[in-house]
Amino acid sequence: MRGLATPTLTSVYVSSPKLTDDVFAALALMPSLERVTIDARDVTGEGLNRLRGSNVANLSLASPALSDAGLAALRQLPLE
Repeated sequence: MRGLATPTLTSVYVSSPKLTDDVFAALALMPSLERVTIDARDVTGEGLNRLRGSNVANLSLASPALSDAGLAALRQLPLE
């Protein structure tokens, strides 16, 4: 995800079986990001707290590894 932090990017779709919660650190560097779709096997959602204070209003997360802690972090985001 390096090099994708652009000031005008508003939507991103990321799909890879190798993704982890580290993806949220990269997404948090994208100030105009409003919509995020993630399809990954090992994302637990525990890194979602990195999106607090961002402009992300729409999040779609498909991961069989989603944990209770990840769901708790999700509830803390101001999503539509």
